[in-house]
Amino acid sequence: MSYNTISQASLTDLQLGGQSHRLELSSAADHNLVATHMLSQATRSLYIICPELDRKIFDQDNFSKALYDLARYSRNSDIRILLHDSSDAVRNGHSIVNLAKRLSSYIEVRLLDNDYKSFDEAFMIADKRGIIYQGRAKYYDAIAEHHHPRLAQELEKTFLDMWNHSHPDPNFRQLHI
Repeated sequence: MSYNTISQASLTDLQLGGQSHRLELSSAADHNLVATHMLSQATRSLYIICPELDRKIFDQDNFSKALYDLARYSRNSDIRILLHDSSDAVRNGHSIVNLAKRLSSYIEVRLLDNDYKSFDEAFMIADKRGIIYQGRAKYYDAIAEHHHPRLAQELEKTFLDMWNHSHPDPNFRQLHI
């Protein structure tokens, strides 16, 4: 089943890990609504890989609150973000930068190794079941499914391979004095 129009009402019946419905996303607003909806239902993990932290998607109050809630849900929450570049987010005071600094035990941000600089996909995996996948990271066209464990597993393998070859982003370190 595919929804043509993404709205809060169209997401009401979709549950992370529930029956699978393919959503076709075409705008930053679609991404933000669906990502926040999935994230608000996640209880264990969130993996994101993207070129940079798109403000229209990730620097919104609804997404920040859901991310904070997941981080505080359990001491075992696993939130990992891989970026090509964080300079714009750091320079402009992105909400995830602030959260990652405050909750560094729960949210880790790393920079992709130079070997992956040509990687032009973006995706989000919530609780190893829900996915948002962009075949070309620069465009908002994407698919989303609240329950696609097979694809989530494939994307997670890709993510973890890149994660293991990445390095911590020094911009996200919080100095405690």
